[in-house]
Amino acid sequence: MERFTSYPHATVTLPASRTKRVAAKSIAAIPAESIPVIGIAVLIADTGYELYAACESIRDLDELYSDMGKADETPNDAIHTACNPELPDAGNIWGGVVDQVDQWWEGLMEAV
Repeated sequence: MERFTSYPHATVTLPASRTKRVAAKSIAAIPAESIPVIGIAVLIADTGYELYAACESIRDLDELYSDMGKADETPNDAIHTACNPELPDAGNIWGGVVDQVDQWWEGLMEAV
């Protein structure tokens, strides 16, 4: 992998800067995730971005292992889980919330 062999610090700086961006974005998304209806879509989009970044990190690690002569060090299931996730549909999640509102309300009323 050219970007690791041509710049020795890239093994640390690329994943570290990616992780820093993902962490900052995750914190910034918290207020939007709390908005009813829209928050579910923001949460799914945010999770999708985090999984994309995780996939990129795993691929970088896999290429680094390959450059070091350690092929097959990254488990295929780790690559598949991060790079090919099945995220839930926002409409289905909201439908589940709406379906359970009465049950949650009854539980709240019993607790009070």
